[in-house]
Amino acid sequence: MNLFKKPLAIVLTLMIILSCAVVASAVESKTATGSQGSINFNASGWKNFSEVYCHIWKRGSEAFYSWQSRKEKCKGSGANWSYDVSGIDLQDGEDYCVIFSTNIGQQTYDATFSKSCIGDTLKLTGNKIENPFDSAKRADEAVWTKNSGSYGPHLALTSIGNIVGEYLCPHESAIEVIGDWLSDYYKSAEIKNKVVVLANAFKRFGIKTAQNVKDIFDYICNKETDKDESFMKELLSEAFVTAYPGKTAPFTVFSLKKDKATVYVHKTYKIQFEKNSGGLTYKSSDKSVADVKNGKIYPNKTGKVTISVSKGNISKKLKVTVKNPYLKNKKITIKKGSAKKIKIIGKNNKTIYYSKNKKIAKVSSSGKVKALKKGTTKINILTNGTSIEKVTSLETGKTKTTMHDGVLLVLTVKVK
Repeated sequence: MNLFKKPLAIVLTLMIILSCAVVASAVESKTATGSQGSINFNASGWKNFSEVYCHIWKRGSEAFYSWQSRKEKCKGSGANWSYDVSGIDLQDGEDYCVIFSTNIGQQTYDATFSKSCIGDTLKLTGNKIENPFDSAKRADEAVWTKNSGSYGPHLALTSIGNIVGEYLCPHESAIEVIGDWLSDYYKSAEIKNKVVVLANAFKRFGIKTAQNVKDIFDYICNKETDKDESFMKELLSEAFVTAYPGKTAPFTVFSLKKDKATVYVHKTYKIQFEKNSGGLTYKSSDKSVADVKNGKIYPNKTGKVTISVSKGNISKKLKVTVKNPYLKNKKITIKKGSAKKIKIIGKNNKTIYYSKNKKIAKVSSSGKVKALKKGTTKINILTNGTSIEKVTSLETGKTKTTMHDGVLLVLTVKVK
């Protein structure tokens, strides 16, 4: 029995040694796939807590462990804490974010980091940062001690359009960040001035060209199926020219058929558009020459004026020349017994005609001249006045038609 027990004891001992070797091998294997080292946290400024947790996630993915689970628990005390990342398989060239939190609700704002931050310390600054998804909440800003030039508080647009943080992840696209924000909030009633928000974002995130803006639009189109493309184009275009005055908008919000026009005194002219998205505003450089309201130009006197058509900071210029109306022909010849219509270029609907010699030719109220006998006479024409009225003389009792602010034209009529 003793001889039997001794070999059995040896076998059991060997089995235990082999089992330990297998376990050790498994642990070593797990560690080998993880990352060696820790990330540290300086909690100076936080009080009355007893536990600290480290929450890590890969950008665009779920966190490695659930919030404040046992596997997220840090080691340390007082202000100095550390978290062993050997259980997490951090990959070279990947983007990660981290939050440190306590058992009584304190937490840091999202900080970007990578494998290069292993061994570094994230420390509180005393500043508060708005939560990007819930603007009523705030988190504590924390920065890296050694990697502060490359990593730290995550740069983001909040739900109400504020820009918070400082760093995008190394492989994070500004086009995606702004595109995601637009998809989520471009119709939000809480954001009063989306143009200004986007203009500030373009400058802060480095969106500098019209092509960058078109890329944002394409990103949204690929992501969203239910969107207002016209509104989105106008919003992006206006924001771009607000951020960079003088640059051409990436999308055509509205366009004029021509950039020059000739108009005539007191004859209304409607501005012509190739495309009109509505909501436009108008301004005259000299109202005494011509005013403009609701897309209509009201010429007052001869001269030159520039009409500005705008939507936000997107503006088009229409150069306008104001002229007096004129006769197509200052002299006409008519055979006795025939008639001819007077042609006036730039005439409005207010015109008065007077024949100097009604025995030679008379003229109707519509401008039709009828030749009565041989000879020459003149037709005086008052046109494009602001108003016409009939005035009865108290002395003679005769009624005379007069015009206010009209233009006098003279036509020579020869009857043969």
